[in-house]
Amino acid sequence: MTIAEYLQKTQHAAKVLLDGFTVEWKVHKAEVIAYNQKVDDFKNLETQFHEQGNGDRLLELQIGAWEGVLNSFYKTNAYHMDRLEKIPSTSIMCGALLQIAKQGLSMVHGMKQNVPGGRAIGLTTLRDVIWEGRNQAMHFEEGNFKSSCVQCFSALQTLHGARFSLTQGKNLATYVVDALGWHTLSAYEADMLSL
Repeated sequence: MTIAEYLQKTQHAAKVLLDGFTVEWKVHKAEVIAYNQKVDDFKNLETQFHEQGNGDRLLELQIGAWEGVLNSFYKTNAYHMDRLEKIPSTSIMCGALLQIAKQGLSMVHGMKQNVPGGRAIGLTTLRDVIWEGRNQAMHFEEGNFKSSCVQCFSALQTLHGARFSLTQGKNLATYVVDALGWHTLSAYEADMLSL
């Protein structure tokens, strides 16, 4: 069997999973950006408040602005936490997609060392991100990862930040699929065909 044949046989499943992921992740990602902006605003206002504490009228204005940002921050924080509660379903979809991808590589190439590395993703490769992303998604609750998984996620953490830390004890497949840029069926298939 070739990768192209495998992709054709699994295309419907991959499309359904990608469609579900893309809709939910776009909303979530926009919320994360908005939340991070509010955190930055909050920190900037706090710095200004402490640096410019002169004059009663200025202090009064700063306190009003401070309270507004603080209230907005807490409302956004509560909303963001609610959005995060929905991420496990997205992670399950993305884990299933990584399983489909890894299974295709195994069926066509056999062992991991027989699979071409593919494009570079920071200090790791497409093959390793698919393989180890799938392993993390399937075994995250055990918390005991093989060194190849630890190395891959360390490289992803260096490239993309703490969201790829294996110490979180959660399924990181959503972040893996996002980092791969698999927001469309054609992007997923192009990467798979490159292997």
